[in-house]
Amino acid sequence: MSKNELYRKTVAEIDLSALAFNVSQIKKQIGPKCEIMAIVKANAYGHGDVLVVKKLEKLGISYFGVAYVEEGIRLRASGVKGKIVVLTGGQKPDVFEALHRYYLTPVIYHEPYLKAYDLFCRKKKKRGKIHLKIDTGMNRLGIVADQALSVLKSLKKYKNLQFEGVFSHIANAERPSHHNQEQILEFKKMVSHSSVKFKYQHLANTGSLLNQFGIEMNMVRPGLALYGAYPLSTLRKKMKLKAVMTLKSEVIQLKNVKRGDYISYGYTHQFKRDGCVATIPVGYADGYMRFFSNKGEVLIHGKRAPIVGIVCMDVFMVDVTDIQNVSIGDEVVLLGKQKKEHITVEDLAERIHSIPWEIFCNLSDRIPRVVVQGRSL
Repeated sequence: MSKNELYRKTVAEIDLSALAFNVSQIKKQIGPKCEIMAIVKANAYGHGDVLVVKKLEKLGISYFGVAYVEEGIRLRASGVKGKIVVLTGGQKPDVFEALHRYYLTPVIYHEPYLKAYDLFCRKKKKRGKIHLKIDTGMNRLGIVADQALSVLKSLKKYKNLQFEGVFSHIANAERPSHHNQEQILEFKKMVSHSSVKFKYQHLANTGSLLNQFGIEMNMVRPGLALYGAYPLSTLRKKMKLKAVMTLKSEVIQLKNVKRGDYISYGYTHQFKRDGCVATIPVGYADGYMRFFSNKGEVLIHGKRAPIVGIVCMDVFMVDVTDIQNVSIGDEVVLLGKQKKEHITVEDLAERIHSIPWEIFCNLSDRIPRVVVQGRSL
């Protein structure tokens, strides 16, 4: 959708030059011999997976991580040529045919499905690439420690599989911890006993990259860093990144209120003085969460305006009493920079005791993603 076709001026601007800058920063960190698997699951963390991946392909990225087969199929249908690894939903036999048809690489984390995929590939007379996931302490997904060693030693018997990668996931990568080193050592110990040689070994996500551990492998899996965000605001000093998304809207109504008036559902905010309120056409149906009620703020004329009252399905209200000359149609920034002020995704997450991933992923498809180039942040 182009800007000319927008009837509501609520958009998520996606700055592809910022994406390119972030990729260059990651490459500086890892060096030329390490491959990037760009994590683009969940619609590229709400940024628009197709437009993000097509830009990343132009930047020389050839590996992409999605969560589910459906995400991989959508990318293939959009003309994506790179290698797509299905991190979560690719190991059950009922999806093997789709993996084969759309050239998707599954992650296997359960030994019976390893055997099943080997049999499937034998029938297709084609060696199937896989990435093997082992659990080093997170206890989420992966072949558990007391089984992983025997599985790794037995891999040579699967003649119809090509073991492209082996990996694990760090449970607390945002914070330096002895647990991180324990996981890394456990991973290296297990892989050293493998009966096959893996092309890629990978552990590092964004947190690991920023904290510089687990990056000695020959592949990394950045997600949040690609989009110019940090797991914690305290990590901003670790690497310069540029925010890829700016979330904008406009003022659609202004109302004068009197001292003692209430606003929105449930009478959760009462005005202590006469003032002025602006209504913004964004709500929880757009993924702008109800948790921002009486907590969030936006930028108007380069000044911060606090949210007052409950965030509704389609709109919310802000107090603009202290901002001069606000008019209907004025630009409102919910996420991003306006003049000298900047609302970051880390700031938003901290206000509601959430995380940047959740803020991004909650933004619904009702908000158009509009490509821009070269916005300076």
